[in-house]
Amino acid sequence: FIVQVNQFANTIEKTLPITGTSETVDMNFDTTQTASGIGEAFYNIAAENISIVAFEQSIIADLALHRITLNRNGGDENAFYLGLSKLSAVFSDGENDLLSLTHAEGDLLIFSDGIAADFNGELDINVPDVNAMGEYSLLLNTTGNIVNQSFVVAGDTRVLKVDAGPFIRIVGQGGLLEIDGQNLEGNFGFEQNSAGEVFAQLTEVRAAFSEGGTDVLVFEKGHGVLLLTSAGVAVDLAGDLNINLPDVVSAEGSFRFIINTTSDAVDRTINLTGTEQTISVDTGSLIRIVGRGVKLNVLNNDVSGDFGFQQEAGGQIIGQIDNGRFAFHNGSRDLLVLDNGVGALVATTAGLAFEFGGNLTLDVPEVSASGNFSVSVNTSTAPVNKVVNFTGTPQTLSLPEGKYVRVDGSDASLEIAGQSLSGAFKFERNSDETVIIGAENVALSLGDDLISISNGI
Repeated sequence: FIVQVNQFANTIEKTLPITGTSETVDMNFDTTQTASGIGEAFYNIAAENISIVAFEQSIIADLALHRITLNRNGGDENAFYLGLSKLSAVFSDGENDLLSLTHAEGDLLIFSDGIAADFNGELDINVPDVNAMGEYSLLLNTTGNIVNQSFVVAGDTRVLKVDAGPFIRIVGQGGLLEIDGQNLEGNFGFEQNSAGEVFAQLTEVRAAFSEGGTDVLVFEKGHGVLLLTSAGVAVDLAGDLNINLPDVVSAEGSFRFIINTTSDAVDRTINLTGTEQTISVDTGSLIRIVGRGVKLNVLNNDVSGDFGFQQEAGGQIIGQIDNGRFAFHNGSRDLLVLDNGVGALVATTAGLAFEFGGNLTLDVPEVSASGNFSVSVNTSTAPVNKVVNFTGTPQTLSLPEGKYVRVDGSDASLEIAGQSLSGAFKFERNSDETVIIGAENVALSLGDDLISISNGI
């Protein structure tokens, strides 16, 4: 420690002998190191490698302490200023240092009712496959009030702004987290609870599934929670999804971006920033975008359902469709509807391809359909042959080159004006919104099989 005190109003520059020895001491106080006009002495304490404990967190730093006078709560208040450098702070689970702020420096004020601080440094995350980039700060406030103080130290005007406490958190504004190769850009606020668990509040998050440097799916305006453990990380965010694919106009619905690099499912309700939030992710190593009640417009046709997307190592995006619904619309009503569909999809920069089977309904007078029907879509000009394994059950997607949207029925029947036709049928919609029906291997029986037609086209 080094302690400096000057009770005089004038500068001092003297060398004084130490009584009983041959040694001397320099007494140097410049104009910023004199007593104030109201008679308050100048104080300065400097120290190296000291430890400060707040909310059970240990902060190691070099220190310079000054006594200052602040205008606070409508009056003057004596306080102490601590300028800290070479600071390090660690969030640990008791056995492992999960994240640490190092090489930090900043300001700490000691008030009559608590302390507040803001330190800027470098963030290190000691969790497999997780890295942090950007500028991060350790914010501390043990008072129950917002701190917004301007003050002068050694002739320099400084400002300390911290939200109302009590809390201690590490914050990154406009930072970047890389998790298992997936980038999350946004604002991050890490806190540790009494059990040693580290959580983070995430806001304004952007993440993308990209191929060849082109963003295909862009998740943005994300907000939610991150859990950090020595075993990995779990993330659950809500936000918007933009689809950058040819002939896919819009994506509406409720979207989540979920990550789990641990080996366990996570289902927790936690309180961050005074608000209860839920983090719920399935078991396994996964990075997914999931959407509920999603509505897409594909080649001017409406598709809806629950969608899940994930990206393979080569950049190709695969997915699952549940509760799928597809319709041919003529401007006033849905002529054809396929619903309760389940299927698979593939997306690349070239386009979107998917197929799902379901129940077919026709809104055409005296016409009904039964059998096995599915909708097939390919907005690219290349064929698709892909085994999609999204949920552990492989599905084969085999589609010819596009572009097209059609409904196919195999082993199907059409009943028209009381007559039944069986065979394979294809439904496509023209640009004028009329629906064209193609047929193969058609069989027709009239008059109790008195007249029959087979292999019709």
